[in-house]
Amino acid sequence: MAAEWPDFDGVIADWCSHRSSYIRNARRRFAATLPALAAAFNASRDNPTMMAIEAATDRGETPGVIISSLVGVGRNAVELLGEVPQNRSTEFWCRRPIQLLWALDLLHGLGPPQTCTEWGLLHRIWTNTGLGEIDDYGSAAVPGRQRQLVLEHLFRSICSGGYADATEALVDRLVAPIPLVEPSPEGIWPIQGYIAFVCSIFDKLVRDNSPSAGCSDSFLARYTAAELIRQWESWRCINAAYSPINPEWAYGALDKSSAQWAMRIVLPDFEVAFGQ
Repeated sequence: MAAEWPDFDGVIADWCSHRSSYIRNARRRFAATLPALAAAFNASRDNPTMMAIEAATDRGETPGVIISSLVGVGRNAVELLGEVPQNRSTEFWCRRPIQLLWALDLLHGLGPPQTCTEWGLLHRIWTNTGLGEIDDYGSAAVPGRQRQLVLEHLFRSICSGGYADATEALVDRLVAPIPLVEPSPEGIWPIQGYIAFVCSIFDKLVRDNSPSAGCSDSFLARYTAAELIRQWESWRCINAAYSPINPEWAYGALDKSSAQWAMRIVLPDFEVAFGQ
């Protein structure tokens, strides 16, 4: 279990207390603008991206430019970072500052959280959609970064509904087992598995016949978060019923007729979407 996060002011003061007056002043300016990120440096010594941001700060470079270029997020994410409070509701984010920047970048055009409760819910949305488990969202922008565009769409779609009870109920479904189908949360097929399955079927039924068709990510991004979650729950029920017979079906290893059968059950607009 992680140690309890200490006093934020004390953490920031410790980071700013460098023996060089030039570096002390540079860090204080940084902390005044982006306190949530300043609080994260001492807890992120094993993150090369944070070390690079710290080194650039100590040289006196502009924080917004540093962060945008090193992490690969827009300036809007850096601006929102200045609004993040330093309290227990954001402890998760201060331990994972690069993930926080990506989450804020994905919120572009949407209203950010305002209260401690809402910041806590944003953390749950990020975690339950699976984005928090993907290494590429915790490091610098590098060639070959694999972004999960459907999960990003799911995250944005959930956040677009605000941070009220309806959103909390939707987020809870992402970690809730289906009664009589899954014995515990650990037995849930992850939503990434459903995405991979649909992408495989899309390529099999659409792209093979129409190479100019759009990508499967764009296909799934047509649906709202609520609809994607409903589809995923339906897919899990089918998987639970038929995987003992054909365990490879969940990875798209189906013949064409079986794939069509599964997709007709899961997708409400299969006939139109797949041109079948």
